[in-house]
Amino acid sequence: GNEYVSLWQSDGPVDPVVSAATNNAPCESAETINGASWQKCEIDQPLTRAYVKTEGDVTYVVSGTAQWDELLRFAESLVPAKP
Repeated sequence: GNEYVSLWQSDGPVDPVVSAATNNAPCESAETINGASWQKCEIDQPLTRAYVKTEGDVTYVVSGTAQWDELLRFAESLVPAKP
């Protein structure tokens, strides 16, 4: 299939970044990944699943059309860059 996962990382304003990265998906639950809390966002049209985390000034969004377990594995693999 044409499933994909993408990573967005931004130190800009949170709302526009999250809106763009998730296609305005509502974030209605949270999941703890590697000890950090990520918001879980999903929308049907266009199909988008996303995990969103803000750490300091940086917002991370793992989004795509892949299944949740793939997105979860991708988020787990992220190691925050040290300044």
